[in-house]
Amino acid sequence: MLLLQWLGFILLDVAVRAILFFPYVMFAPIISGFHIVIFAAMSSVVKLQRYAPKKSLVRTITVTNVTFVVIFVLLWVATIRSGRQSACEGYNFKCNWFEGAITWRGVVTIATYTLIQVAINVVVVLLVFGRSIRRGDAEPAAH
Repeated sequence: MLLLQWLGFILLDVAVRAILFFPYVMFAPIISGFHIVIFAAMSSVVKLQRYAPKKSLVRTITVTNVTFVVIFVLLWVATIRSGRQSACEGYNFKCNWFEGAITWRGVVTIATYTLIQVAINVVVVLLVFGRSIRRGDAEPAAH
């Protein structure tokens, strides 16, 4: 049952990101893989603490998403600062970032996309592991 949960978790994570960010579908497996690796590592660490299943899941979700946000934002900002990304629109070129400089509009964009990614992380984890936790017969830890 646990193996099926993990398989469902992986498939659902990739599918939800691919559907919600269809124009950027090529990034869905990368971001999902990034989230899944962090979640598996954190759930293993939290499992060593021997918390009750519900507390274990809450702690795992929290630590996973804090780690995810820090790394996700740092990597994104690093690629912007390197000058490899520009995001401008309209005739007057309202830019989120351009030639390594991030505007206030860019900060809001990064925050918005990061919050959406965290929401996907939480919803997918709760959909797959939350039901079993309520029954008390599953642990979200990697084996």
